[in-house]
Amino acid sequence: MTGRMYELGNTTMGLSWIERIDAATSTTEILDIARVYTASLTLDEISALPLECRPRKLVDASDLSEYAMDLMRASCDSPEPSPLVLKLAAVISHAATKSSEVLSVANDESGDTSTA
Repeated sequence: MTGRMYELGNTTMGLSWIERIDAATSTTEILDIARVYTASLTLDEISALPLECRPRKLVDASDLSEYAMDLMRASCDSPEPSPLVLKLAAVISHAATKSSEVLSVANDESGDTSTA
């Protein structure tokens, strides 16, 4: 593995992945960032991941939350999770949290009281 993806400060266009997620204002934008992030993994990095941690289709906020849960579960279940699993878990769970926040604000503004 190259080691290039392991630092949370890894940047794209001058911003780290976390900063890009923080700057996003819509779920669509957050999903796009998550897709670009997972697409940046090399084939060697992907093949080294446990099956449940490999990148998958991210269509909506629910997919993002499910992937975040799978990554967190894998990092907690392993006595020594790989740095890449930890990085994926951090970035994808941050994206899922931000997506929930964006949806909550949108629901509040529209007067929708149902859960997202």
